[in-house]
Amino acid sequence: KFGIAPLAASKNRNNIKEFHLVSSELETYTKENIKKTLNKFCNNNDVIRTEVVEAIKMALLKTTKGPDLETLLESFGKKEVSISINKNK
Repeated sequence: KFGIAPLAASKNRNNIKEFHLVSSELETYTKENIKKTLNKFCNNNDVIRTEVVEAIKMALLKTTKGPDLETLLESFGKKEVSISINKNK
């Protein structure tokens, strides 16, 4: 029972880190490109999209509420997202 939360937290950190590495390579950081990259990341890594989205939102906003992730990331911009993600390692 007590081992589940740390395991989930570790998995979420890894998903955030890995998705950030992939998305930071985007030349144009737009909602459309972020969405394509997120979907490809989830499919290639066999992870549930909702879990990745919620983990990233928690890292950036400390809540899972708010706009869709693509809009959020685009409005923050690649540099600000990178700073926030790296701050929350």
